[in-house]
Amino acid sequence: MIVNYMESMVDTVLKNEFTFSPEKYADICRCDSCIAFIKATALNHLSPFYVTTVTGEIYGEYRHKEIQNLSDVMVAVAKGIEALRAAPVHQPVQAAAPS
Repeated sequence: MIVNYMESMVDTVLKNEFTFSPEKYADICRCDSCIAFIKATALNHLSPFYVTTVTGEIYGEYRHKEIQNLSDVMVAVAKGIEALRAAPVHQPVQAAAPS
């Protein structure tokens, strides 16, 4: 199986951003379409890093810890979030008015 390890890094960074800074991203929709938009935008700003074996995954884990690589992913995720803010995938869902 071939895996783009950068996808895993984007997933981790995006989850951490939403978990540790919820107030910063309160306006960001977390539906599947919006999350996919953020991830795709982030991945388009990063070079792919494909792995095929356990050794490759271990090397990927090592690369994940490199400060520059991690900061590149963080910047790319931020670009994805800002792109979604600028051009939402859909209109915000309005809460129904009480009857």
